[in-house]
Amino acid sequence: MSPHVRLRAALRFWLALFTAADIVPTRLFPDEDYEWPHLVSPVSTALERLVERRAGLIATFGDFIAPWFEQFHATLQRSAGRYVHLDTSQIAATV
Repeated sequence: MSPHVRLRAALRFWLALFTAADIVPTRLFPDEDYEWPHLVSPVSTALERLVERRAGLIATFGDFIAPWFEQFHATLQRSAGRYVHLDTSQIAATV
């Protein structure tokens, strides 16, 4: 499996946690004019979405990602935080 496919699968796992309502515009620096769209959701809601979207993720990437999905889900379940946060400025650096 190519690194590009792995990156796309990992990004889709993260994006499966959110909806458009979870977008929170944030400035990285106080004097910056541009706002990055951060994604923030309660962990419990994000996990529900992830489970609802499991079949679509596996259909898109194949059965080989099922163990990744289970590990990602379990890691989020064990998280001590109440919210899951995706900083999209970090994604921009990988594209």
